[in-house]
Amino acid sequence: MTDQPALTDLDLDAWIDGAKNITQVAKIVQRGDLLSKRTRLKEELELARKIPADDRGIDDRSPEVVRAELDKVERDIYDSMLVVTIQDRTEDYRKRLRKRLIEELGLDPSKNADHLDTLSMHIVADSIIKVETADGREMPIGPGGFGGDRLARIQERCGNAATIELWTRYREMTSTSPTVHAPLSRGSSSNRGGATSR
Repeated sequence: MTDQPALTDLDLDAWIDGAKNITQVAKIVQRGDLLSKRTRLKEELELARKIPADDRGIDDRSPEVVRAELDKVERDIYDSMLVVTIQDRTEDYRKRLRKRLIEELGLDPSKNADHLDTLSMHIVADSIIKVETADGREMPIGPGGFGGDRLARIQERCGNAATIELWTRYREMTSTSPTVHAPLSRGSSSNRGGATSR
C-alpha cells in the first residue's frame, strides 16, 4: 500500500488573492561625517584599555570616558539614519516605468551614461514605499512617492556609500529568490516517516 500525501483544506485561489509583493528594508546614512570620528575613538579606546590606570598621563583619557564619547557618536549616527522599505515590482511594471521616465525626463540611456544613472536612480526611488526614522517613526513621503530627485540629492550630499545598502538590497530583491528558513519546530514533522537520532 502506498502512502498518499495528506490533502490540505487551503484554497489555492484564496492563497493567491492574499499574496503580497516582496519587500526589504535598507538604511541610509545621513551623518557619514561621524564615521571617521567613530574610527578614531575606537582606536583610542583600544589603546586606553592597554594602558594601566597608574601609567596614564594627565592628558590620557580613561577607557570609560572614551567609551562614553564613542557611545554618543554611535547614537548620533544611528539617530540620523533613515530606514526605507522597498517593494519589488513586476518586470512589466518596470518596463512601463522606464518608458514613462525616458519620455518625461527626456532621457536617452542608450547613448548617455548619465541618463542611464538618472533612470536607475528614479527606478530605485520608485520602489521606496515607506520611510522611517531609526527609532520607527514614519515620515510622510507625499503622493508623488520618494522620487529620484530626492535620492540624487542624498547621494550628492552624503556620497554613494550612504545609499549603498539601498542599492544592494534593491539588486538582491529584484534578482534573487528570497531565502526563508523553515521553523525549527513543526508539530507534524515528528510523525513523518524516518529515524531520529538521539
